[in-house]
Amino acid sequence: MSEPVAAVLDAMLALIAAPADGSGVRAGTAPGLEGVQVFDGPPLGEVEVGDALALGLSIEDVSAASGEERPGWGGRRTESHVVAGLVQSSTGGVDVAVSRVRAYQLLDALRAVLVANLDLSGTCDWARLVRSTYRPVQTAGGCLVLIEFAIRVDATRFEGA
Repeated sequence: MSEPVAAVLDAMLALIAAPADGSGVRAGTAPGLEGVQVFDGPPLGEVEVGDALALGLSIEDVSAASGEERPGWGGRRTESHVVAGLVQSSTGGVDVAVSRVRAYQLLDALRAVLVANLDLSGTCDWARLVRSTYRPVQTAGGCLVLIEFAIRVDATRFEGA
């Protein structure tokens, strides 16, 4: 693919989840993410109670992905992109601690996938989790824990060949 963000998102999704079903939902397959609802971008509908992970998700005023390119010598350029995502955990109950622990387990499982696949199947030079934000929410249906995260992706591209 000519756009590195598209290739990186596809590689990340392939490493953590099965292909999407007819409703756009993927089932997590990576260790620690088994059975988690995984979304490529925002969910198409309401997310069920339980665990979910979304990659390439716009969060409030944060873009799904942003990047910059720097031209280099001999048709070589370096690129850096930040991919935004979200982890959610909810049990339908009122114990925030249970959902918080589970949400951080999911984030740690994603981190483990990135550490084991630093170049995301050759789509970049290095991808790593660089930022996360914890947000507990109380709703009529119980508590919900959201962790917004950012993955920085660095790549070197060669043009014209």
